[in-house]
Amino acid sequence: MGLKSSTRRVSIRFSVVAIFTLSTTLLAALAIGLHYYFGSGLAKDAAGQLYANVAEAAAEEIVSFGDTTADIAELLALYPGVAGADSGASQLRLFTMTLSQHPAFYGVHLGREDGSFYELINLDSGDDVRSALFAAPVDRWVAVTV
Repeated sequence: MGLKSSTRRVSIRFSVVAIFTLSTTLLAALAIGLHYYFGSGLAKDAAGQLYANVAEAAAEEIVSFGDTTADIAELLALYPGVAGADSGASQLRLFTMTLSQHPAFYGVHLGREDGSFYELINLDSGDDVRSALFAAPVDRWVAVTV
């Protein structure tokens, strides 16, 4: 009694197709993995660069706004009519002109040594300023005197 050996024959066509399919799948997986790795690195670099650009632009805007504010304060301090206690009309004219030329400013205020205080608020400086001060839609300025 002889033992029957069960040998399975695999055709050459099946072997070639299987090797081709396996190698194609491995190459595709490798290409997708490399694409993801390098693509995510590029995306992180681009996001970092964009963040740096936005931060730099914001810093420049803040410095510019601060410089403008300092320049206006120095000019107003040099104006002789501002410091006088009886110069309400000239202060109003000067402050409205200043705020008209710089619409982003909330307001201009002046405090004196005697404790008196004068402020002119620009109602068009922000969306919520008018509602916070309960101003009518036709109002343009709010003057505060203490």
